[in-house]
Amino acid sequence: MPFRIANLRPVIHEAFETWALFSPFDFTETSIERIAQLRIGFYRWQHLNCPISFDGPDGVLAHAFYPPSGKLHFNADRIWAMDPERLMNTRESYDLQSVAVHEIGHLLGMGHSTVPEAIMYPSLDPQTRKVELHGDDIAGINAMYPS
Repeated sequence: MPFRIANLRPVIHEAFETWALFSPFDFTETSIERIAQLRIGFYRWQHLNCPISFDGPDGVLAHAFYPPSGKLHFNADRIWAMDPERLMNTRESYDLQSVAVHEIGHLLGMGHSTVPEAIMYPSLDPQTRKVELHGDDIAGINAMYPS
């Protein structure tokens, strides 16, 4: 796995923009730890005094915590793809942007959906790309943050 930060930036940026289109939020990247409200990283097993441990390649894909914790952690032992071709050609791979959009929903306070097509549905099959918000996701974010 490790990805170059230059390759990760556009994927994570696009995931944040997906939510920005339907919420009152503007997201700005910073590398200054003391002002960052959301922190993103790839980790293995027990990490950073996090209450949730990754259990290797069979553990959860990622987890996120609403601010003030504001953490989004990806399981570094999973196989991640950042482009659709690699996703479709790599068994047991997961689309990084799809998982990022889901977890950013949690960062914004969203819970899981019972609608399988929704971003906030609690599971994603390998080799699946799901990056557009469903009506259920949009209704949920609008209910939490009305304009």
